[in-house]
Formats: sequence, structure tokens, C-alpha cells
Amino acid sequence: MDELLKLRNEIDAIDEEIVALFEKRMAVSEDVAEYKRKIGKPVLDSGREAQKIQKVRALAHSEFNAQGVNALFNQIMTISRMRQYMLLSGQSDEYSGFTSVLGIKALPGADTA
Repeated sequence: MDELLKLRNEIDAIDEEIVALFEKRMAVSEDVAEYKRKIGKPVLDSGREAQKIQKVRALAHSEFNAQGVNALFNQIMTISRMRQYMLLSGQSDEYSGFTSVLGIKALPGADTA
């Protein structure tokens, strides 16, 4: 059982890093939205997204992981676009904007207080 706890603690530490990197990526995405607003460029750049998916897939060390990376980055880019659209439309409340885009009243496990 000690081995399982050790492995779970390692996963927890990795998850903390993933969240920190996600938030860093989202902050840069907000800067991208501002730049796109200034130059009149649309949020969606499907060519760039396809190149990005291809590039990150190539970083994976197995086909299984490549498929996972593909799914993960499709979700990340969808969330990034969602945030950019929110910012460009003047929505500053991150929580209400996220849930309204998803068409739900609250996210499971979210603290709405």
C-alpha cells in the first residue's frame, strides 16, 4: 500500500504542474486574443491548430500516447478559443462565461459561492 500511496503522490505532483502550465498557457492565450483584436484577426486559425496538433503528436513516444495528446490538445485549444471569444465579446466573468458557452448552470464540483 505504501507503494500505491507513493505513486499517487507522484501523480498529484504532476497534476499540480499540469494545472500551473495550463494557467500559464491560458494567460498567453489572453494576450493572443488582445493581439488578434488589435489586428482584426479571427480567433480560429484552423491551419495553425492542425500544425500544432501534428507537432505535439510527434512528441509522444507511442501511438496510444499520440492519440491521447491529440485529444488533450484539441480540448485545450477549444478552451483557449472559448476564452478568446469571451474576451473579444467583452465577457470578463470567467465562470459565467465558461458555463454559458457550455450551456450549463454550473460545473460539477465548482464552488459557486
